[in-house]
Amino acid sequence: QASMAAKTIRNHRTASIAFSKEPRRFRSSHAQAEPKAGRLSMSNIKRALDNKQSRPTPSSGEPKIPIVDRRRSEKRRFVSSAASNARRSALIVAQLTIMSSIDRADEIEFKRAPRALQFMLSALMSSPRPTGELPPIAATWREHRIDRRSLTTYLALSGSDPARSLPLLYPQIVGFRLNMVVLTHPRFPLPIWKALQARNRIVQHAELPVDAVYVFRTEAAAQRVYENAVEIDLVTTARADGVLVWEALNTFHYRGRHGISVTHQPAPKPPSAPAARAVVAEWRSRPDVGWTMAQLTGDYNGIHLFDCYVRRFGYRSAFHHPQLIVAQCLTRLAPAEDWPQKLDLWLRGPIPYGAALRLCAERGATGVVFSLHVDADCRPAIVGGQRCGQEEAPH
Repeated sequence: QASMAAKTIRNHRTASIAFSKEPRRFRSSHAQAEPKAGRLSMSNIKRALDNKQSRPTPSSGEPKIPIVDRRRSEKRRFVSSAASNARRSALIVAQLTIMSSIDRADEIEFKRAPRALQFMLSALMSSPRPTGELPPIAATWREHRIDRRSLTTYLALSGSDPARSLPLLYPQIVGFRLNMVVLTHPRFPLPIWKALQARNRIVQHAELPVDAVYVFRTEAAAQRVYENAVEIDLVTTARADGVLVWEALNTFHYRGRHGISVTHQPAPKPPSAPAARAVVAEWRSRPDVGWTMAQLTGDYNGIHLFDCYVRRFGYRSAFHHPQLIVAQCLTRLAPAEDWPQKLDLWLRGPIPYGAALRLCAERGATGVVFSLHVDADCRPAIVGGQRCGQEEAPH
């Protein structure tokens, strides 16, 4: 570096730094008055390159010349950035190592909320292949305490009023992370990216206190193979103090032929939709809740977030998480107060963001049957039935 500086000075002998007055930060009482105090000198360049300090000490008797060692500064920034990237890479590798060691097991346990980054990365890294058998994968989330901030967000989105107990659908929001853990498991035979919720059956056996400690568990229950589709059932349960208080059966639909044996078990049929004139409420869905619901449920599937992504599957635009729309429907229906409460849902079509919604309902002796229509479509996007009384559980 000193030789390069010397060569530059020889080629440009008239190069100098001129100041109208002595720079403030280099002003000193002992500086010697020279006719050309700002001229570069070889001794000053060598001293600045050999010493970590960027200027000579006052005892040297030399004038203080503003020399900045840019190369050393850039080197320090590069080393610092490289160290930061190395630490970040080591953290990611450690997380992936832990995740891969955990995901090889069929029984996975969590003591805090499963991280969406882990199971979504697992979905990206794995290449599921249909095997003809559904592996017995299960995920358990112990010692769960309700997050008041998440509950407040959910109540605001669904339009529900705060209460001492949890709404019927809130455990579905909380427990959906465990559904994602199972669906993105490396041994799960089908990719999460092609999964669509088809049906839900939810049973609440007792009141759900907000301050209780819950244990959530999700396990793969059954599969049905049709000529052009496959359906997978996941069962999620919630227990408080060892007592079963809530459970749900979630059915996921996968389009296409998957090369495995076909069964002829028929899928459950929805009830007859209410008449189109039985309109209970009309409203327009919010267009800005996709990422909020993804944070609540852990479901970052692109079909709920990106228009360009969902068009690859034949849809016009991204659409809502169905749990939110169903919660808005239940808010507009008179809430049931008897136990157990049972809710059956058939999710027939997507509900785009910002769509005009129309809720129709008919009440009977045992409960209410409702349907939700999008815009002017006479075909229902959601058909549901809510009942009270002793009936068979989701199993």
